[in-house]
Amino acid sequence: DELIEERSRELCYESWRRFDLARFNRFTQTITNLSITRGFFNRRTAPVIQSNWKEERVWFPIPLNQIDLNGNLIQNQGY
Repeated sequence: DELIEERSRELCYESWRRFDLARFNRFTQTITNLSITRGFFNRRTAPVIQSNWKEERVWFPIPLNQIDLNGNLIQNQGY
């Protein structure tokens, strides 16, 4: 927990947060725990993010041209 929290502060502008949350399976927990009372932008954005969140959105969709090139690939769930 301490490592993830530290990396969220140290690397916040380097786009590593998404990878850390996926690696440690913390996406859903982090999104549901977003504060809607602390921070000016959280009042507007946190409820929208929470209402649109789905578990399968952790993974990006596989591009169709890659699926066409490799018959063993299947699309990630939800796309």
